[in-house]
Amino acid sequence: MSEAVEDFSPEHMASNNRVLYYSRILISIIAGCATGIIGLTGYVGFLPYFITYAIICGLMWFKMNGKPLVYLQSETSLWWDGLFTGLLSYVLFWTLSYDIIHIY
Repeated sequence: MSEAVEDFSPEHMASNNRVLYYSRILISIIAGCATGIIGLTGYVGFLPYFITYAIICGLMWFKMNGKPLVYLQSETSLWWDGLFTGLLSYVLFWTLSYDIIHIY
């Protein structure tokens, strides 16, 4: 009897999701620090986060040769998973760096 061969490995897909998650968090922290150092406040301060998030997702999409389903469970996970988790890290480091540079 011939057994069906899996087209994907759940362990590799979980590893790919972890790499995406950590890279988004790192970019969010760097963007938050940069935004705080520049001194952006209010709603304008959120624009760098969404711009950097779109750039990192686009770069990952190009790295996957436009075929995220080969590496991830769903195509939407590339674009939407981690959006608000990264936002929390961004706001934390944005306010921290703004306070350190401009208030103290």
